[in-house]
Amino acid sequence: MIERFMIDGPDRATEVVTVRQTGDGRDQTIHVYEDANLGDKVMWTAAFPLPEIGDWIYITMNGIGYAQVQGYFASHLDDGTAYIGTMSKAICPPKWLVDQQAEHALDARRPEWSRRGLGCEFGTEIRPLASGEAVPTVEALTAERKKKEAAWKRKLAKERKAEKAVREARWAAEAAEAQALALGK
Repeated sequence: MIERFMIDGPDRATEVVTVRQTGDGRDQTIHVYEDANLGDKVMWTAAFPLPEIGDWIYITMNGIGYAQVQGYFASHLDDGTAYIGTMSKAICPPKWLVDQQAEHALDARRPEWSRRGLGCEFGTEIRPLASGEAVPTVEALTAERKKKEAAWKRKLAKERKAEKAVREARWAAEAAEAQALALGK
């Protein structure tokens, strides 16, 4: 596999094809573009056209959220197929990604785009913004993320409390059974 990053945008889509997925049998729309650098055909794995540099997208993968397209990358597989994806900068990523990006920023072995905090996404991992959908402010996104995180922590605490009660009940039953066996009952 050969991967190229921060490539020129592809030329116009040369065709739109529908392919049947091998796993679930669903049909998927693929936009086929011509790679501006190599002249190869590259596939965009989404029903919507490849976003342009500067467009806002929503990264559905791993809960990353709103991002702005900064460039493109291409993955050329050994079987000759090639895919194109977006390289984007999330405006309010989850904490795990912030931590990862901070680590990458300090690693001189990383490519420049990685040190700048750009990520790579294929078409199935993003959605375009709906007509009229505005990108929320970082403050609004941060407040929403904190609210979701607090709800998740409450849910997790409740689940752990329930699991602890089940464990303690099982231990009490096992202790009672062991005591009964010891007394010969």
